[in-house]
Amino acid sequence: MEWMPAKRTILALLRCQVVFLGRIEEVSHNEWQELFVIIHRICTWVVEGSRLATVNLFSEINQHVSAVYRQLQCHEDDKKLLKAYSEEWSKYYLQTEILPKPFCYISSGYINLPIDTVINPACPVKRATDEVASVSVSFISYRMLHYWNKIVFERMRARLSSASMRLIESERNGTEYSPDLIIAIRHSYISLNSNDISVYQLEFEKAYIECAEKYYKSNAPEVLETNGVKNYMTYADSRLLEEEERGHRYLDPGAHSVDKLLERLVQVIVEQFEDQILGECNSLLKSNHMDMLKKMYRLINRTSSGIPKILGCLDQYIRIEAFEEMKANVDTITTDPEKYVEQLLLMFERFTDLISVAFYDDPRFLTTRDQAFQDVVSDTRIFKIELCSSKLKAIASGNDFKHPLFSGTRVQVESKCPELLANFCDLILRKTAVSKRLNSDEVDTKLNQVLLVLKYVANKDVFMRFYKAHLTRRLILEISVDQEKEEQVVTRYFLNFRVLAKISLFYIRKLQFANC
Repeated sequence: MEWMPAKRTILALLRCQVVFLGRIEEVSHNEWQELFVIIHRICTWVVEGSRLATVNLFSEINQHVSAVYRQLQCHEDDKKLLKAYSEEWSKYYLQTEILPKPFCYISSGYINLPIDTVINPACPVKRATDEVASVSVSFISYRMLHYWNKIVFERMRARLSSASMRLIESERNGTEYSPDLIIAIRHSYISLNSNDISVYQLEFEKAYIECAEKYYKSNAPEVLETNGVKNYMTYADSRLLEEEERGHRYLDPGAHSVDKLLERLVQVIVEQFEDQILGECNSLLKSNHMDMLKKMYRLINRTSSGIPKILGCLDQYIRIEAFEEMKANVDTITTDPEKYVEQLLLMFERFTDLISVAFYDDPRFLTTRDQAFQDVVSDTRIFKIELCSSKLKAIASGNDFKHPLFSGTRVQVESKCPELLANFCDLILRKTAVSKRLNSDEVDTKLNQVLLVLKYVANKDVFMRFYKAHLTRRLILEISVDQEKEEQVVTRYFLNFRVLAKISLFYIRKLQFANC
């Protein structure tokens, strides 16, 4: 009988252990080619050949899958069960792509039938054509998956899913397992229900997320109470990253399962203890603890409402730190333009580095830095301190009655930042001891620094008033380091402040014309 040699090859394929680079062990190349010839001969020359080939093939598949089910039932240990299932499923799934190929000759009368249809010998038979060959292969592959689903997976999926969740919990506790054991179960849910992802979502995904949530609801509070907030932040950060990686490994990407998992875990691990975590923010900023600040940012950035609270802490920190640093150097920076600009730049760079390292250059944090630094530049408290210091010096010298505070008029204290910036420009553009030690590139660097600070000056008109006065003096007295540099400064550095550039260029050209 023609079918017997075909049967031997089919059984060998179903039982084969390894398929590597298209080479099927236990089935030789000649046997594989001969299977095509046999099936073609049956479908072409034997009466009702397509029906016989189809019935016999599905009978062999049914018996093979039933035998696999009985073997799997013998395993009681979770790991052994999952390992056995993973091996059998991997082999069988691969055969759903290989075994149907020789049956491309099945006639169209036996394809696209309902899954549970019993093939009737009286069915009209048409010869297979190239048009239906690929459809025949797809139909047989689909039918093979149906048998596995009905005979094995539907009967065992609850047990397989539970065993998977127990192994994953053991993995969370530090026991290592082969990921393939869990991946095979996920793959079965998706492949065997390709038209209905809800089966995967309602059983595997739901069980996975609920088990993870239950685990951390039990463990997280204990870790916090035992180890304190800072150590808890390390625990929470590492566990969320670990769960994200595990989720990408075990959950289906097409169902957005990882996003759902992380949303639930953030509620349990972070939001539940958000106040305790944020309570450490001020002390971490003061101690410049970059590593812990990074962890705090990564945790709180996963929540919906925590970042504004960190922004508030950062804003307050910048204002207080800047004031304290300037207060410590008040006698120098309020009278020495170079020291003042250097002090501002040092603070700006420190706050920028903090945001770059601890908060990953998050635009929200850069905006907070800009807003706070603008207020720092406009802060008059330092100059009030300097004014009071001047009063005390006047009293000590016996000339207190000449001090403005004793003149009977009210003194309005303003920020000297615009004036000091203009004075600093004058120092490097005029022939001074400062300008003599600078080359052209160093002058450009200093002017870039002025431009950076000038961005945060609210009253640029004050800067322009002092700058024009210094510019006029330099040009009239011919004490500029380089007259071309004066024009370059206006065109290159004040380009963003068009009014300043226009007025300054006008003054330069007017004075140049007057000197001719």
